[in-house]
Amino acid sequence: MQARHFPGVYLEAFAIRTIDMATGDRNRIASSQAWVFFYRGLLGAAIALEHATGLAASSTLSGHARFHHHVFLAHPAQKSTKGTVNAYKT
Repeated sequence: MQARHFPGVYLEAFAIRTIDMATGDRNRIASSQAWVFFYRGLLGAAIALEHATGLAASSTLSGHARFHHHVFLAHPAQKSTKGTVNAYKT
């Protein structure tokens, strides 16, 4: 990965590269019948691209298949003061 793909250097290039990678991941498992866990790559990258360029995330995502109607949502992990990762308490 070239330096121009790092978010702090050039957010637009980073977002486009991440969208390409996430799209490739989804295409590779398209025929799978098993549950697959995706991190927020595609959605987060579309929002980053919107932030960098003004192009609406809905436009970026319009050509992509929707996610499954059943979803698994989890709170992000929180780093403790001791350097370990803890789940958020609800």
